[in-house]
Amino acid sequence: MKRSDFVSAGKSVGYELKAFNNYSASGPSTDTDLKRLSAVLKKVEGVEQVETHGLAGGAKLVIQGDADPAVLVDAGKSAGFELRMLTPASSRRRSNGDNVTETSNISEEVVECNTFPA
Repeated sequence: MKRSDFVSAGKSVGYELKAFNNYSASGPSTDTDLKRLSAVLKKVEGVEQVETHGLAGGAKLVIQGDADPAVLVDAGKSAGFELRMLTPASSRRRSNGDNVTETSNISEEVVECNTFPA
C-alpha cells in the first residue's frame, strides 16, 4: 500500500495524515552546520518540515513529508553530512520508494504518520 493511500484514507474521515522518517546525520554538529543542513533538506521536493536534534558527531533528524530517501541522502551529502534512515527495531516492513511491503498489519504503517484534525 502506498503512503498516499493512507493520507487519502485519513482525509476521508476528517484527518490529515503526514508521513515522516527519522534519519541520523553524521557530520559537524555546530548550530551553523545544522541550520545549513536543514536549509538544504527543506529544498528537496516533498519535504514539508525538518527538525534537527544535535548530537556529538552529527544529529538526529525528523523529516516530515514524502520525499525520496535517495534524494535526501544526496542532499545531505552535498551539505557535508552522511544521512541514514532510522527504522524501529521492531519493524518488519520494507520500503521500496512509495510502496510498503511485508507489513503484518496497518497499525505498523500508521505509526509513521502524525494525525492533525483537518
